[in-house]
Amino acid sequence: FSPYRALLTKAVTSDSFYVNIPASQTSTSQGPDAGAQFIYALSGELSEIPAEIALTFSHMTAYLHIFFKDVELPSGATVKSVSISAPDDCPLAGRATFDAEAKTFSYKDGYVASTVQVNTSSVEDGIWCGIMPAALSGKDLTITINTDKGTVSKTVSLPVNDKANLAPGSVLKFTLNMAGVEVAENVEYELVTSADVLNYGDEVIVASALSDYAIATNSYDNNPAAAGIERSGDVIINPSSS
Repeated sequence: FSPYRALLTKAVTSDSFYVNIPASQTSTSQGPDAGAQFIYALSGELSEIPAEIALTFSHMTAYLHIFFKDVELPSGATVKSVSISAPDDCPLAGRATFDAEAKTFSYKDGYVASTVQVNTSSVEDGIWCGIMPAALSGKDLTITINTDKGTVSKTVSLPVNDKANLAPGSVLKFTLNMAGVEVAENVEYELVTSADVLNYGDEVIVASALSDYAIATNSYDNNPAAAGIERSGDVIINPSSS
C-alpha cells in the first residue's frame, strides 16, 4: 500500500485496508497530492518460481479535476486554496475501510468529512484532489476559491449519469463557469494569545500549531476527527462547515 503513512491498519484475515484520506491536500500541475493517491497490490502464492513476475498496483481513491472559467477576483488578490464540499451523505475524506475484493469503501458516521481543502496558489490550470469514491450523480458540489481578499463560491449540480458515480481510480473532470459570481468578504479567526480577550459566546477553533488541520465537528470513538483549514500566518481564513 502507498502512501504507507495513510494506512492505519491492514486486516490479517481478509484483503481489507483501514485508511485515512487527508482532508487537507495540495494540488500540483501534474495531478493530486501524492499523499492522496492511494494505490495497493494484493499478494499471492506461487508453487514454483516463474521466469517473470507481474507486479500490478490498483488505485484505491478516485479523483476530481476541476477547471475554472471567467474567475473574477479582487485586484491584487492571492489565491490560497479551494474548498470542495459535498452533501453530508457523500463523504470525500476521512477514515474508512476498503475491501480490495469488492473494491468498495465502508465507513462510520463521524469518521469522515464531506469537505476537502485543496491548497493552491493558482486556479488558472485547474486543480486536482483525491477523494473517497462516491456516488455523486445528481448531487450538488459547492466549490469555493479562497483568497487573501475574499472568496468566490458557486454550487454546481452534477449530471445524473454514471460518470459522476466515482469508482476507485476514476477521474471526474469538469469546468466551472464563475462569471458574475460576486466576491464575499473573508471570515477570519485570529490566534488567541490570552484568555483575557475571550468573552462568553465567542466561537473558537482548536487547531494544530504545526499543520493545516483543526478539530472537526464530528469525532471518532475516542478522539476528535480532523478538518482541513486555510491559514495565513496566525489567521484561519474561511473555515468550512466541518
